[in-house]
Amino acid sequence: MKPLLLFAILLLANAAVAQTAPISVSFVQTVSTNYEISPADRDRFKPVEIAGLKPEREVRRITISSNAGQDVSSTIEVLSPAAKEPWMKPGPSKVIIDKTGVRMYDAAQKLLSFDALSASNAADFQWIKSNLAQNGLQPLPAFTPLTTSDLNRLQQSGFQTSMLENGAIQLRKGDTKIVYNNGTMSLTMTRFDGPSPIVEITTQYKLQNGQTVPASKVERYFENTASGLCYQRVVSTEYSNYTRSSHP
Repeated sequence: MKPLLLFAILLLANAAVAQTAPISVSFVQTVSTNYEISPADRDRFKPVEIAGLKPEREVRRITISSNAGQDVSSTIEVLSPAAKEPWMKPGPSKVIIDKTGVRMYDAAQKLLSFDALSASNAADFQWIKSNLAQNGLQPLPAFTPLTTSDLNRLQQSGFQTSMLENGAIQLRKGDTKIVYNNGTMSLTMTRFDGPSPIVEITTQYKLQNGQTVPASKVERYFENTASGLCYQRVVSTEYSNYTRSSHP
C-alpha cells in the first residue's frame, strides 16, 4: 500500500494560491516495458529465460480530486491492461485511494479488496491535507530550474557539481548521480553499486497551460538472470491528456 500512497503524495505540487473549491486533475499514462539484451549475450540465454522477458504495455487514467474540505482521493483506471498468460489472474481494473484506505475493483466494478490505512499511511494523508490547504492541487510536480542558490546548498551538503558540454549540471554524491538540464527541462538520476549502474531514470518535462509537467519518463534497470546473464529492463511512461477542472 505504501507505494500507492507515496504516488498520491507525488501528485501534489506547490502552487502559490490556496485551494477553496472542489477541483480535480487527470492525465493518461501509457506504460511500456521492454527488455534489452546485448547481441553478444543473446545466444547464451536459455529459452525459458527469454520467455520471461516479454514486452508489456498498459494504459491508465489517473484522476486526483480534492473537495472544499481539502480531502484528497486518487483514482487509477486501467484503460488497456497489460496482456497476461491465460493461467494468470487479471489485475484490478480500478484502484481508489482515499483517507480511509485502498479499494481495488475488477472490470465489473466488483470490489476485490479493501486495505485500511495504517497509522503511518494516515499520517501521510494528513500531510496531503495540510499541503492542499496551503498550496492547492496540481497534476504532477513541476520542473523547477536549478538556481545558483540551489547549487550552493547542494555543494554544502556534500554534492560534487560540474558543468557538462551540453550545458547540463551534473551532481554526484556517494552512489547517486543527477544530471539536471535547465535548457531542455530534463532530469536524470542514476544509482550505482560500486562502478556499475543499477537504475537510471530520466524524466522529460513539457510546458502545459503555463506549467511544466512530465511529458515522458524512461526507467532503465540493470538486472541479471538467475544464471548471471545481464539484461536491461526498460520501463517507458508517456503522459498525455492533462485536464484540470473546478466543481461548484
